[in-house]
Amino acid sequence: MRKQVKVRQKAQTISEARRKQQAEANRRSAEQYSQWIEQVKKDHGIID
Repeated sequence: MRKQVKVRQKAQTISEARRKQQAEANRRSAEQYSQWIEQVKKDHGIID
């Protein structure tokens, strides 16, 4: 019974780590996207 608890805790930790990684990746790609949009606007002379 004790072993199952440990395994479950480990699985939870792993999925939390994955979620954090995914959130970080999402944030990074959102930053890159907005930078790309700014670059396109500059290239085409579009001003908001």
